[in-house]
Amino acid sequence: MFRMLTCFNLRPDSSIEEFSQSLGEFSEHLQKSDLIHSIGPIGCRYRDTILDTDSERDHNYFFITSFRDREQSDRAVKYMMPH
Repeated sequence: MFRMLTCFNLRPDSSIEEFSQSLGEFSEHLQKSDLIHSIGPIGCRYRDTILDTDSERDHNYFFITSFRDREQSDRAVKYMMPH
């Protein structure tokens, strides 16, 4: 299994509920297109723990995308990049 961590913030006019719904729809499309294995739930960052050691990024949310292998990941990136 090949995995990718995505860290992000939302625009001020967006809600996590709207984003989660859109991500779910997009994930379903990518799965049907055989471009991902799965996308995990959206996590919320907790900065007040000693385990949060990432001082370089200022993200509030994250999720993990799983791919069968590197080849599937490369196809997904190619699909999403502008031509």
